[in-house]
Amino acid sequence: MVLDIIRKLGTDRYSPKREDEKYGNAEGRHIDIFALDFRIGPKGRYMENFIEPFYTYPKQEGRKPVRIDVIIIYDLSKLKRVPHRYEGREDIKRDGFVFRCPDKKDALLGIIKVL
Repeated sequence: MVLDIIRKLGTDRYSPKREDEKYGNAEGRHIDIFALDFRIGPKGRYMENFIEPFYTYPKQEGRKPVRIDVIIIYDLSKLKRVPHRYEGREDIKRDGFVFRCPDKKDALLGIIKVL
């Protein structure tokens, strides 16, 4: 079901009524997605660097690791970075993005289902 939604809309953020604290930021800026901007080359450990924090960071805070079941790959040129700060932090984060085009699926390059 969620894969069909992503194919149709270009994102898994399909419910505008859904509140999600992970999308909050200290400045209240609009952010469509949070993402890492890997530039893929012939050598690299991209998936390890992408997936590991979902396991290690929650455990460091005494929480359960986050299970990843879908990875969405976007064309970075179709996104605009939104620098922001998380609540309670002073450092500027560069992981927030908005879609440049209202048709979000135009930015979609691929979907990886993790079993």
